[in-house]
Amino acid sequence: SRAEEEWATAEEMLQKSGDLKLLGVFLQQRAMIFSLLGDAEEALQGYRQARLLCRRVGDAVGVAVALRGAADVGVARGEVLSAELLFDQADATQVPVVELINRRLGQAGLAIAQGNWERARTRLKEAEVLAGPEAMPILNANVDLRTAQLCMMEGNLKEALVAVDRAIHAYGSVGEFSAMALALRLAGDCSWQTVGEDGASSRYRKAIALQIRMRDPKALMTTLHHAGLFTRWVGDLQRADALEILLDTLEDEVDPPRTQ
Repeated sequence: SRAEEEWATAEEMLQKSGDLKLLGVFLQQRAMIFSLLGDAEEALQGYRQARLLCRRVGDAVGVAVALRGAADVGVARGEVLSAELLFDQADATQVPVVELINRRLGQAGLAIAQGNWERARTRLKEAEVLAGPEAMPILNANVDLRTAQLCMMEGNLKEALVAVDRAIHAYGSVGEFSAMALALRLAGDCSWQTVGEDGASSRYRKAIALQIRMRDPKALMTTLHHAGLFTRWVGDLQRADALEILLDTLEDEVDPPRTQ
């Protein structure tokens, strides 16, 4: 794709420049994008490359960032033991406040995956205090999104919806549309028993539209699955069947069946 060609060109230019520290930052950013797009394998490969390069140039902070990024991917894949180990390794290095916020948010996500709500709240509070009211909008949006995830797991759907709606607004204001789509999907999930059918449907539709616009098939498949479960739950079986057919078609295009 054009985007992949541009990434490859940028990587080649950085390699030729000899600025290996900047190349490490580039590899981390690319890995983060793959992680947002749901491509765990590419993300892990990118973080691994970044970690090795940062170690080579003596960039301890860069190594810690790559460890935290890989840990986040591990949480998303349900690999909580390896994720915990990676977070512990990252914790051995002092990092700038922005990265420390990202680390605490990641550790909150790990605690949620482990079912440890108290620890998740502690990590979230630490991230919130570090960010403060004057932080970059995306940092507070990330705190709000993680807060919404925790509230939903605890069954506090109204509180979750308030937090995730703040995150949606903040992501939209800074053009972080992949994150905005993920937040909209979560808002749809929170809306089933709070604002009703129209509210949930509206949020799922907006998430689907953004993910089509961003050409994000893996995230789109997850949203279609959630929307399909919702439409079946409310009794709209015809639409649920249509969404299931669309999902099956998309899955075949993203991961085509192997021929014998």
